[in-house]
Order: sequence, then structure tokens, then C-alpha cells
Amino acid sequence: MFSSRNNASQRLTSGNRLPSGNNWESNGTSQRLVKAKLFSLDSQDYDIQFMFNPTQLDLSRSVKLNQPQGARSRRGQPKVSFAAPDPCVITLSKIVFDTYEEGVSVLDRYINQLLKSVQFIEQQKRPPIYIFLWGANDYLASCFVESVRYQLKMFLPDGTPVRAEVNLTLKEVDASVVEGQQRRPENVDRFGDSRESRLNSPERNRVSEETEQRRNGR
Repeated sequence: MFSSRNNASQRLTSGNRLPSGNNWESNGTSQRLVKAKLFSLDSQDYDIQFMFNPTQLDLSRSVKLNQPQGARSRRGQPKVSFAAPDPCVITLSKIVFDTYEEGVSVLDRYINQLLKSVQFIEQQKRPPIYIFLWGANDYLASCFVESVRYQLKMFLPDGTPVRAEVNLTLKEVDASVVEGQQRRPENVDRFGDSRESRLNSPERNRVSEETEQRRNGR
């Protein structure tokens, strides 16, 4: 279901201003923030990196029974046979995205990217397929986003939403659905995230420019 590739030390912390989880990787002298990601096997256009890490992962898996109606054993017990296990499901609850300090819409900055995960890829007849990464752990090596639910929790005086709380449900899927896809996570930077890199990202700058243009009526 998931694999750990090294013994990097991990601990959870939470900030005072926002409920958030943080996963830290230690190199013996310093610690770096390790960010959870949904790495798309289709295209980087569908990649999702969480602003604040989850504080809890709920994992479930079950096995179904086939129970023919009326079939009984010699002892009178219902006859059953075991079906294949159901796919693993992971639920990520109350993931916070906040753009108050930036002054831009949290919908433009984060939520619209999340919503791409529940839309079909053109000519593929399916949604994007992901690997759920968090540091050295691949919690789901092949999955899709079954549902996205979010609440807008804070607004600027002009009505711009600047904080959202998101619940995601991920469901395991057979990797054969992306056969022939060349994108693999071997070269992805699992540990190199920083506040500065996020604030200076091209996507962040694009959203800031678009927000400024709307405010100026252009």
C-alpha cells in the first residue's frame, strides 16, 4: 500500500496561526520542511503540492464476501467465498490553503488546480492518475482523486476568498491505466521546499498579476 525508502526522521508540529501538519527531514545538523505532494503520472500540469501538510491520514481497505442466496454448508452455515480486496482509500481532512498574506484569491492560487484532479483528461476518458508522496513514503503508488470538498473560511473586504479548508479522498487504481506514460517520480524533489520558493514561483506571480489587473479594472 505504501513504501518507505529511507529512515528519515519525521515529526508532526502545528503552527499557532493555522492548524497544519509539518513533516521534517533531518540531515543530522538541520531540518527541512518536507511537503506532501500528489505527483501526476500524466503531466506536471496536474501536480498538487499542499501548502500545509495533513495532520492526519485515514486509511481503509476491506475484503468483500460472495454469499449466494440460500446456499448453506452441511452445518447449516451460509456458504461464502472471498472476492478480491477492495482498493485502498485514503482520506485527507481539513487541509488548509491560505493566501491572506499574498492578498490573492485562494480559488485561483490553489483550489482550481485541485479541481483539475476530478476532471477528465482530454482524449483519455479518465481523471489524472497520481502517486501520493510525502517525503520518503509513497502512500499510494497509483491512485486518483475520488472527491474534493472544500469550504471557503475567510474573505478580504472586497469579497476575495483567501482561506479554504479541503477534504480529499484518494482511491487506489491499477497502474495499468497509465501504461505507456513516461513521467515517473524518480527525479522529483521530495524534500526541497521552502516558503521563499513558493512565494517566488511562476504560478504565484501569474496569479498575483491577474488579481492586480482585476482590481484595476483591466
